[in-house]
Amino acid sequence: TSSMFECCSKLTSLDLSCLDMSSVGSASRMFKDCTLLQSVNLNFAEPCTLTWIYFESVFENCRALESVDLSRFNTAGVESMANLFYGCSSLQSIIFGDNWNTEDVEDMSYMFAGCSSLQTIDLSHFSNKSCTEMSYMFALCNNLTELDMSTFTGDGQKDYARVRRMFYYCTSLQAIYTCDNWVGHYSDIEDNNGYRGYMFYGCENIVGEDGTTYNSSYTGSEMARADGGYFRYKGFEVTIPASGVGTFSAACKTIVPEGVTAYIAPDYEGDASVMILDPLTETVISYNNTPYMQYTVVPANTGIILRGTPGEKVKFIVTYKSDADVIAAPTFEHNMLVAVTEPTHIEPTADIAGESYTNFMLKSGQFIKIAASAPTSMMAANMAYLQIPTAVINNGAGVKLMWPEDVPTGLEEMNVNDNLNDNDGAVYDLSGRQITHRSSTLNRKLPRGIYIKNGKKVLAK
Repeated sequence: TSSMFECCSKLTSLDLSCLDMSSVGSASRMFKDCTLLQSVNLNFAEPCTLTWIYFESVFENCRALESVDLSRFNTAGVESMANLFYGCSSLQSIIFGDNWNTEDVEDMSYMFAGCSSLQTIDLSHFSNKSCTEMSYMFALCNNLTELDMSTFTGDGQKDYARVRRMFYYCTSLQAIYTCDNWVGHYSDIEDNNGYRGYMFYGCENIVGEDGTTYNSSYTGSEMARADGGYFRYKGFEVTIPASGVGTFSAACKTIVPEGVTAYIAPDYEGDASVMILDPLTETVISYNNTPYMQYTVVPANTGIILRGTPGEKVKFIVTYKSDADVIAAPTFEHNMLVAVTEPTHIEPTADIAGESYTNFMLKSGQFIKIAASAPTSMMAANMAYLQIPTAVINNGAGVKLMWPEDVPTGLEEMNVNDNLNDNDGAVYDLSGRQITHRSSTLNRKLPRGIYIKNGKKVLAK
């Protein structure tokens, strides 16, 4: 099918939905120079799995094409998508779909160049892990206002990728969202004469993370960063509540911002009136098997409690770094916080595997039982709630938080398995409820927490 309709300059529409494209090897230049083509139906009965490495210039110079749906194309294994939509000046909508895969693509040069009617491009199915050439990729896309390139990393498999004039004269572009700084991993040096390749030249409305605005003297790849450059970090903005305590969750991995401490809730004390918190530990990120950065990473779909300065606005930055990039990823055996990644009505109780659980929402620094009325139990996206077995809850309505850094000093630390089995005294929780008898022998491990034994407070770890 390569060049199948190439140069059919009077063709205005095509319906190819009846074609069997399941065993097609290549579609390069399939509609190239169909200058009057306005619409094409590519909704094949079976997905088109491309077995040839080139998927180039498929719609090059289709100047009248307004929209295209590529969701039936499986592009795993494709190595070049150069000039794919080059010169499609009327194109307003592109659907890529779940079969779209660019992990092996090495060349994306001129891919959207001259698509002057595009206002947005969904790049969520894109990866640049193998890409070495992105020159002129978005050149002259002068109606684009923002680009979410958070799935593009700054430390891919290749040492350098060429980005000459990548955003050349994207005059309406205001924001480019990424997860990484690209400086040091990408080059816009011209091959022939060594001068700067003007990666951002003509992006006169661009504004970076820290407010950096366009300067025609600084348009090269050295500005491909968020700190003092033209990139912005993709993330979730959170305002720390007046109590200094909030909750957070996201459907993807995020990095905890500076000035904020994040915790999980792995256990409770005694009758669940106090929740024991654990801080998240730092994750070491590597590049070429060498540690180079430390972050506190929140795994996807993980509820956390955060502590910071009341009223401060912070941003949890999205990270798509693969597990191969992580030397020590956080793992949690148990977390009683439930992630909420989209607006959700939270019921007061839940039945899980035949066991009843009671749900709590954070309010003024402590967790309160969720009421049955809808207005008070509607939770916004990117928050979390607490879920505790109903059987262990006391009659109170709230659960206080025990911060690790606020644990009283002078407590006698004890190993639960060894010292709570020595039969030298009964054990009580802080509310005075007897947990074990003097003569009892424990064959189980009590929850971590603060207990009373022999008239002393002891911390069970």
